[in-house]
Amino acid sequence: MYSFTPIATELCHNGWFILATCMTPIVVLFILAIDEWDLSEGARLAAILIWGIFMYNLADWTAYEKTYTNEKVVAEFVGFQPEGYNEKSGKSRADHHYMYVIYKVPGDKLVIMQSSSGLDYPKHAILYKN
Repeated sequence: MYSFTPIATELCHNGWFILATCMTPIVVLFILAIDEWDLSEGARLAAILIWGIFMYNLADWTAYEKTYTNEKVVAEFVGFQPEGYNEKSGKSRADHHYMYVIYKVPGDKLVIMQSSSGLDYPKHAILYKN
């Protein structure tokens, strides 16, 4: 993937989602078992409160930063590529028009990115490869 600007580091919580998916059914069964043990309503509320605090802290413990390489690549401008299509929606039709800019990167690969109107695209641009 190529972009005009480097991609920033992002915080990822995938570990939290995995642990929450695996552990929540066990806690739900435990909370339901409190009914069978004839404990007070306060015991169930305490278990739910402890579980909530644990899951809140688990989000910080399992977070990690996802970094991107952002390797600088000098690309050469090739040209523009228009695209348009006519979409039918119910009884009406809508025209959609887009303009793409094409750059050639080392290895003779072509990179196509959507362009913005009003911008001048340089003959040689620095792209970031991720």
